[in-house]
Amino acid sequence: MVFKNSWIKFVLRCTTGQVVTDNRTSQVFKQAFNTYQQLVKKMEEKEKRVLKRHLTEIVRDVIPTDEFMASLVQTDIFADNMIQLIKAEKTESQMIYKLMEMLPRRGPEAFDKFVRLLDVDYSWIGNVLKRDLLQ
Repeated sequence: MVFKNSWIKFVLRCTTGQVVTDNRTSQVFKQAFNTYQQLVKKMEEKEKRVLKRHLTEIVRDVIPTDEFMASLVQTDIFADNMIQLIKAEKTESQMIYKLMEMLPRRGPEAFDKFVRLLDVDYSWIGNVLKRDLLQ
């Protein structure tokens, strides 16, 4: 992979241990690089189609409780600042629409993580999404 941006080259060298930095700085660079990699990789088209097909059910049934939103952060689907954007919406339905708008851009593992999260309190939706994905 060729990077023209010297900042990205520096981050790459830090994440691979080629640059000696203090441990905290190294962790920050690793997190930044992991975030960059997730942004570059996208959810599969089939997974996006499944989410789109079942958007109405998800918006109708999922309640964006504080516990649910914390789980989205805990499972690394979203970062805290993204949850704040979602929570800024006026209604619960709008919050879920915003979440579903952002979800496909959260990387190739986002769909599976989201389905596993749904399996905890919304297993019927998780089952529908998994079944539809297999068809």
